Amino acid sequence: MNEKELLLIMMEIKRAVQSDTMRTHRGKKEAYPRVLECILQTESPELMLTHKDEILDTLDTIAIDSGKSFYSHIIYYS
Repeated sequence: MNEKELLLIMMEIKRAVQSDTMRTHRGKKEAYPRVLECILQTESPELMLTHKDEILDTLDTIAIDSGKSFYSHIIYYS
């Protein structure tokens, strides 16, 4: 994955967080968007690119999507 692809993915996830469309089947917000929003607000793009694997692994770990991560969903369906 190159820098441009990662930034596009991060922008797509950030849009989802801002539009408040990511919700669980019960209608409650997931932890995933809150954690991602914190990362996007506190970390520089350079740091995110340097540590992208660790960040994405962490987000995958807390993702709630019937066994699939939202990150994987974006990669395969965009």
